[in-house]
Amino acid sequence: MTTSISGSTGIDKVQDGTIVSADLDSGLALGKVLQVVSATKADTFSTTSTSFTDITGLSASITPSSTSSKILVLVSTNASNTTVRESMAMRMMRDSTAIYIGDSGTQVSARLRKETTNATANISMNHLDSPSSTSSLTYKVQILTDVGNNCRINYEGGGSSNRYASSITLMEIGA
Repeated sequence: MTTSISGSTGIDKVQDGTIVSADLDSGLALGKVLQVVSATKADTFSTTSTSFTDITGLSASITPSSTSSKILVLVSTNASNTTVRESMAMRMMRDSTAIYIGDSGTQVSARLRKETTNATANISMNHLDSPSSTSSLTYKVQILTDVGNNCRINYEGGGSSNRYASSITLMEIGA
C-alpha cells in the first residue's frame, strides 16, 4: 500500500512507528562519514614573508579508503596583522597542490585586510575536495603578507595577552 503525504493529509498525521520502510529515489546520494582527522594549533605563528609559507602545526593527514571518496576540509583560523590597511592571504593545500583558490591573479582561498592594527579576525574556510586517491594526503594552510608586514596566527598584539586556537578537520565522505 502506498501512502501519499500532501497538504490535505499533512505530515502531522503520521505517527511514530507507522513508516517501517521507505523507497528512496535511486538518484539520491547519501554519503557517510568514514573517518575524521583533526589538528588544533594552540601556539602562535608569525611571518613577514611575501611568498606563501606553511602555518606550522596547522595540517592534518588522511588516507582515503576509496578513490571515489571526497574529503571535507574545515579550517578555522584566528589571524591578525601589525600594520593598518595591509592585507594577508591564505590558501588551502593538498600536499603541494593549492585547492579552493580563485582562477586568476594571486590565487588565494581567503584574504584579510584589517583597518585596525593588532585586530584579530576569524577566517574560516571549507571545501569538499575530490582527490581520487587512496594514498596518504596532507592538507594544510599557507599564509603570505602582501607587503612584508607581520601577519600572525592565534595572537593579538598591542600588549594584549589574548591567545587563540586554530584548527583543521578532515572528513572522508564515502558514497
